[in-house]
Amino acid sequence: MSKAARRWSVRAGIVAVVGVGLLIGATSAFAAVRINGAGATFPALLYGKWSKGYKAAQINYNAVGSGTGVAQIENGTVNFGATDKPQTTATLKQYGLVQFPSCIGGVVPIVHVGSIASGRLKLTGPVLAKIFEGKITTWNNAAIKQLNPGLKLPSSKITTIHRSDTSGTPGSSPTTSRPSIRPGRLPTGAARGRRAPA
Repeated sequence: MSKAARRWSVRAGIVAVVGVGLLIGATSAFAAVRINGAGATFPALLYGKWSKGYKAAQINYNAVGSGTGVAQIENGTVNFGATDKPQTTATLKQYGLVQFPSCIGGVVPIVHVGSIASGRLKLTGPVLAKIFEGKITTWNNAAIKQLNPGLKLPSSKITTIHRSDTSGTPGSSPTTSRPSIRPGRLPTGAARGRRAPA
């Protein structure tokens, strides 16, 4: 190999080493940007998948429940909070937040009525709402009978069971997770307005 060829080979090697060094440095800089969120458990797996595909920052999401996520974004301890329950315009304005839907899912009621086989009882949204509002209190109510002709419904009292924590799920149907963010509160260097791959 001639002297000139060796010089070009050495220069190319130096350029490659410098290029790799710059690439590693840039990747480290992006990885150093952290965006922290907390809230609803419902979208946690989806947020985790999206976060893996987003390389401009490290996104940490803590699925602690809607109520805790809302409290943390209101207190400014996280960059975004997620809840299934829409926040009021007054609350968003008070804390300088914006809110938007990120995903949608369903909430399924589970019923156990003694002698009725699984999957046989039919209920509609309006009837379920009246049950949870306390307007329909027994299984043999006329509205439930009308939906289930030929089904022998007991006269027993309906007992509703729901989450006792500050979950956003009871406040929404269908469930739509709505992250709340405080504009301008993302860490320095975080890319704004970029979409994570689907």
